[in-house]
Amino acid sequence: MRGKGVARYLAEMLPRLAEVDTHLDLVVLAEVAASLPPGAEGLSRQAINPRPASVWEQVGMPRAARSGRLGLLHSTSDRLPVATSTPLSLYLFEDPKYREAMSGREGGVRHRVAGALVRGLFPVSLRRAGIVMVSSEATRADVLARGVSDDRIRLVYPGVSPAFRPAHDAQELAAIHARLGFPDGYVLHFSSDDPRDNSRVAFEAYAVAFAREPSLPQLVIAGPVNARAAEQRAFAESLGILDRTHWIGYLSGEALLEIYRGAAAYIDPSLYEGFGFQVAEALASGTPVVCSNATSLPEVVGQAGVLVAPSDVRGFASALAELATGDSARWREAGPQQAARFRWESTARETVAAWEELLA
Repeated sequence: MRGKGVARYLAEMLPRLAEVDTHLDLVVLAEVAASLPPGAEGLSRQAINPRPASVWEQVGMPRAARSGRLGLLHSTSDRLPVATSTPLSLYLFEDPKYREAMSGREGGVRHRVAGALVRGLFPVSLRRAGIVMVSSEATRADVLARGVSDDRIRLVYPGVSPAFRPAHDAQELAAIHARLGFPDGYVLHFSSDDPRDNSRVAFEAYAVAFAREPSLPQLVIAGPVNARAAEQRAFAESLGILDRTHWIGYLSGEALLEIYRGAAAYIDPSLYEGFGFQVAEALASGTPVVCSNATSLPEVVGQAGVLVAPSDVRGFASALAELATGDSARWREAGPQQAARFRWESTARETVAAWEELLA
C-alpha cells in the first residue's frame, strides 16, 4: 500500500482544487490519454509527455511552463527543475533520505541511479522552491534539518477520504466478517516489500498477544504478495502462528474500505511515515489502532490510539490484546473524530492560499 501517496494526493486534490474560490487559473499538466478524476473536469489542462521522468522534470516541465505562460509550477517530485525562471512550489510527503539509503542497499542499478539523482537534485529542489509544503510536523523537522528556513515551509496536512467510515452496526460488521471468511473477526496489518513496515514486530507482537489471550482474533496481512511473503510465512511458522495468519493480497476500492471497517484492531509498527495514511484510514474506519510512536504517527493518532516504540514487541502485544478483545467503544468513537481533522478540502484551500502568497 505504501508508495501510493502521490497518486492518492492527485486523485483527491484535483477535484477539490476545482472547487476552491481563487483568482488563479489552475492548469493541470497531464498526458493526452490521461483522464482527470471525477470532479476535476472543469480545470484547464495542458498536454504533456512526461517520459522519461528525469528528462521531463528537468527539460519538459520548464518548456511546458514557458509554452503555457504559467506563473507557477507545483510538483510533488523531489527533483524540481534546476534551470527555470518560473517560481516553484513543492509538496513533500517525506524526506527521501530513507529511500536513498534503501536504493543503495537493496535496489538494482535502476534504483541506484534514481537514488543518485535524488541525492544530487533534492537539496537543489529545496533551495529553488519558493514554498515547501510538508505533510507533517515530522517532515517539517526533516526539511529544517536540511537548512530550509522556516518562513518558506508550510504545514499542509493531507486528507482522508470520507469513503473510510465505521460500520453502521453489528449487522454490517457480521456481514463483512462472513464475506471475508473470518466470522470471529481479525487483527489487521498492512505489509509490503518496504522494511519500514517493520512487519516482524507485528508478527512477534501477535504471537505474544495470542499466547496471553487465546481469544485473540486471527491475523490478516494485506498488501502485495511477493517474495517477502514466503519469508513471512516461515517466520510465522517459527512463532507458532502460521495457522492463524492469512495473506489476502493487495486491496483497493470497496474491498479496502471493508478490510479496515471489519478489523478488531489495526497494528502498525512502522519505522518511518511522512504521513501515516493507513493509520489515518484505520482511525476514520472506527478501527482501534496501535502503532509506533515514530516520525509523523503521533500527530496522526493524537489521543485516539495507542502509541508504542517501534521495537517494543511486548508493548505492542499488550495493547493489541487489550484493543482486540476488550471494550473498544472508546477507540471506535475517538478514531473518526481524530481522522476528521484531515480533510482534502482543507488541503486544497491551504495549498491555494500558499500559491497566492507566493505570487503576491
